[in-house]
Amino acid sequence: MTVTRGNFKAALDSLVSIEPNPNAVQSMAHYDALMAPHQAAITQAKATIHDYGLQIAHKGLPFMQDELQFFLGQQTDSLALSVIKSTVNQSWNGCGQWQA
Repeated sequence: MTVTRGNFKAALDSLVSIEPNPNAVQSMAHYDALMAPHQAAITQAKATIHDYGLQIAHKGLPFMQDELQFFLGQQTDSLALSVIKSTVNQSWNGCGQWQA
C-alpha cells in the first residue's frame, strides 16, 4: 500500500491528539494506563509513519530531514513537537540513511 503525505500527516496528528498532557500524568504506570486504550491506533500510526519513511528513503537523507522539518514547522505546541520528533526518529530509524 502506498502511504501518502496526507496519510503521514494524519498518523502524526493522531498520535499528537492522544498524547496526554504531561501535567496530568502522575507516574509511568498512570501514563501506560492512559495510553492502553489507544494501542491499536498507536501501532497503526507508527506503521504508517514507518512505511512513509521507507517510501521516501530513496530520495535521500536531506529530503527526509526536510519532510520532518516541514511538519515540525507547522506545530506551535511543544508537546506536539516532541511527539512528532521522537516518533519519526524511532519509526524512521533504519529507513534509508535515517538514524535515530
